Amino acid sequence: GETRDIVIGRADCNKDNWTRISNSFFVPEQAEKTGIDLVIKTAWGRIAFLVDDVELRPELSIAVNRPFPQAGPELVFHIGPRTDERGTVQVRAQCFDPSSQPVQKWEGSLDAPMAPALPPGFYRVAADVHDLDGRLFRAEKIFHVGALPRLVKSLDDKTGKILLSETLARYHGWIRYLQYRSSDFSGRDGDESDRALQALFRLDTWTRTIMDNPAVLDTLSGVHEWAYLSRVDDSGQPFKIAVPTGYDAARQYPLIVVMHGYGGNHMEYSGGVRSNPGYFQLDVLGRGRGGGYRNLSESDVLDAVDYVRENWSIDDDRIHPTGASMGGGGTFLMATRYPDRWASGRPVCGYGLDLPIANALHVPFYSTHSVDDPSVAVLSSRAPLKKLSGLGGQVVIDETIGLQHAAWNYTEGNDRAFKWMFSQVRPDWRDVRHIDFTAVDRLSCKAYWLKIGEWGGNPGPARFKASAGLDNQLYLSLDNIWTLTINVSRSPFEPGQALKISVNAGRFITMEAPLPDSIFVTLKDGAWSAVTRADGPFSFELHTPGGVHNLYHHDPLLIVYGTGGNDKARQAMESAAAAASKSYNPMWVGEGGDIKEGVPGHHLLYGRLKMKPDSAVTEMDMKNCHLLLIGRAHENGIVRKMGPRLPVQFGKDIVCSDSVRFEGEKAVMGLYFYNPLSPHRLIYWVAADSPDSYKPYPLLFQLQENPNGMDFFVVREDPFQIIKVRHFDSRWNWSDPFKNSAYIPEQEIHFGDLFRKMAESIRSATNSDFTLMSVNAPEPLQAGVPGLLQWADIASLFASAPIAVMEIKGSILLSHQQGFSAAGNRIRLYPPGVEKTDP
Repeated sequence: GETRDIVIGRADCNKDNWTRISNSFFVPEQAEKTGIDLVIKTAWGRIAFLVDDVELRPELSIAVNRPFPQAGPELVFHIGPRTDERGTVQVRAQCFDPSSQPVQKWEGSLDAPMAPALPPGFYRVAADVHDLDGRLFRAEKIFHVGALPRLVKSLDDKTGKILLSETLARYHGWIRYLQYRSSDFSGRDGDESDRALQALFRLDTWTRTIMDNPAVLDTLSGVHEWAYLSRVDDSGQPFKIAVPTGYDAARQYPLIVVMHGYGGNHMEYSGGVRSNPGYFQLDVLGRGRGGGYRNLSESDVLDAVDYVRENWSIDDDRIHPTGASMGGGGTFLMATRYPDRWASGRPVCGYGLDLPIANALHVPFYSTHSVDDPSVAVLSSRAPLKKLSGLGGQVVIDETIGLQHAAWNYTEGNDRAFKWMFSQVRPDWRDVRHIDFTAVDRLSCKAYWLKIGEWGGNPGPARFKASAGLDNQLYLSLDNIWTLTINVSRSPFEPGQALKISVNAGRFITMEAPLPDSIFVTLKDGAWSAVTRADGPFSFELHTPGGVHNLYHHDPLLIVYGTGGNDKARQAMESAAAAASKSYNPMWVGEGGDIKEGVPGHHLLYGRLKMKPDSAVTEMDMKNCHLLLIGRAHENGIVRKMGPRLPVQFGKDIVCSDSVRFEGEKAVMGLYFYNPLSPHRLIYWVAADSPDSYKPYPLLFQLQENPNGMDFFVVREDPFQIIKVRHFDSRWNWSDPFKNSAYIPEQEIHFGDLFRKMAESIRSATNSDFTLMSVNAPEPLQAGVPGLLQWADIASLFASAPIAVMEIKGSILLSHQQGFSAAGNRIRLYPPGVEKTDP
């Protein structure tokens, strides 16, 4: 009656080349031999086919017995059920220490115990046997001699020396990762379990190897799992690396960066990776199985790439991101957020419809997709790349049909893309003369020789367009930017000649020669100027859009829960912190969903973010970490220390520093701000009137999924109402437009009214006949409190929402009209009626 799921790597399931699947599982001696069905499913759960003829073969197994608590182990070798006929079958076994040195050999009868005489330590035994039919069986097992706690303590002492050594810093991530795996398997399976002992043996092996040869990393060849040390939480984060055969550190190599699809990791979807003499291949994790390469998932990609660049000889002008499905989406994301890092982008069944594709103008793309893909519509890659091509980008769209979502099996197209990729080289920044970049947060704010120095006063994205003309002329179009920095040394401009700058079609501003390394184009009192030094240095970190998402990137992050208040509040805050510690983004999602190895796909796969009670936070924590603070001032001592230096106070009422006030009863709020006690670090403060609101996946954070982020957000959850959404300008002053916005009248404050109003605004702004919108809340539900909610609050929720314009026949709309109004359908058409006479 047992059901077991076995993951088979994608490379093993390529329909063009696999003929046999082999896996092992234990069948009790009393089990029926005919009661087994094998069902092969796709990764997303659909049945592909059923195999009803399964061949069962016995396996050689090795058991470790300990007859007495203090006695050494006995090794017993078995093949299938015991029979009297096997007395003549002989086993040959050899034992190795963690340095792979053979330490003892045995030969004896099958089923007879063998007692190794070895000093305390971890060992690997390898055995082989020919059964009565002459078939060869082989097996391995890890075991230990001596008391396990004492062995673990000795190993901890040795690994501690490596972790304290600055000269061995490049091994810290790998050791941390191996320590985590050992601890995790011990907790899941037990200290004496196979997986726990295998992890300890692996840790012991690498500890000895590193201490004996501190330069071992320079000698690695072939395909390896490895790990870097994450600054976010001091965890070891793994990746797979294929080092070129015959690697020569004096030569620079291309690097292919592979991002896996949803539900995979760095190992499972890369089973066919082989070492190649011409390039490195890096298969990344993204911190979890379903991170979408945003937030900490994005940082994992960038950090893994940087680690490989620092430790092997990589050609920075030939780094190529690629991936399938979610990895294809990650390829689009990386190319649009960090275009100056990459030589090309190679998405397979990828998606990038909601991204500012013009950012990737100088990133060549080769896309493969199957037009009948039911999971990621081909339009998701075709449309953005058609637009990029129209803007002058270098694009190849290579489509097929019949593979549905399995475009990774489009052999001919992917082979063409692979060969094309090696001809792509990142441009010299001095040759990049046209830039069009939309920036959305503090990390994605630069392209080539331009970078935002200070955002403007609006909460949404900023955009800079630049065209380098002849005779050292620069034409800029700037939106929502107060300072733009020009890196002259890496730009197309001649430093020995005066630079003429026109901003937003204004008169030229002249910067005389010789030009400095950096020029700051600055807006003050409505006038643009070019200066050699920008405002600052500021006593605080400048504000950028992105809100709480800005905490989930490269810098250390600490979750601090309050220990004040009543018992229920204390328990709720600690539980909320535990939920937050599992997440690579601000969502705090619960324990359900797509679970593999006991970990949901939306959780961190290896490790947890650091969390502390408020009473344990140190000055060093405050100096080094961004803080996620949970609890009101009387509940959280760190919030209490910040006191009036915060722009919001949460007592009976919620009061902003400019005297804007809201009723605090049943309210939940989030505040993104700089840390008043360590002003170059950021905080996100979550506080609630009721302990019940400190829970996984609070509504507050569901709305924070907007990547633009909100700086200050107040809601009620029962019934749901948006109380207030507010933003700061770049210097943390409350944004003026939100002070002057009209309040939403009572007759228009239901979600249905708001959706219709937004649809009409979109229709008017785009000069369209109809609007299609996704409706994400019950239309009769009241969205907010009359007299508190403003139109600007609603507008800010959708500040970065993409709007597409398309032409469609009225007959098509008419044919779908009934579906638009059907119960449960989230897509609505505004105005709702389509007449037969409409063209």
